[in-house]
Amino acid sequence: GKAITLTEQNFYDYVGKDKHVVVDFFAQFCIWCKRMVPEYDKLAEQYMGDQKTRGDVIIAKIDGGTYRNLAMKYG
Repeated sequence: GKAITLTEQNFYDYVGKDKHVVVDFFAQFCIWCKRMVPEYDKLAEQYMGDQKTRGDVIIAKIDGGTYRNLAMKYG
């Protein structure tokens, strides 16, 4: 599994609900952010693959440069 890509349209479908959500606020120009993409995908895969945690924790990412309002509020 990969980290779920969030936008302004689906952000609150995941955040603020009954599950824990880890959100990576990234910027397209940030080299460190780009290096973290595979790590977040591994983390998402680990949680999706673990029977005990499947569905309890959501790993997600959002482009903080594109969705600045959400990044300023939560990032």
